[in-house]
Amino acid sequence: GRPGYKTQILKAFAALNATGEIDAQNSLQSHYPRVREWLETNLSEGERVANPPSDNTLQRYLSPVFNELKKNPEL
Repeated sequence: GRPGYKTQILKAFAALNATGEIDAQNSLQSHYPRVREWLETNLSEGERVANPPSDNTLQRYLSPVFNELKKNPEL
């Protein structure tokens, strides 16, 4: 099957959070464009996936970490 997005999506989220670009006061959906942009510009050719992840894919992987961030903003 085709490679999954999970690792790359979580990597993008962690990197954006580390630079203060994830704001738990905003909706998770509001961060999707920035996550897709990060994936496009920061992954090597071998890591990159053919199509940008769908909203459903982003929600599936990011919802747990985003909710954790909302509960513990200092993470």
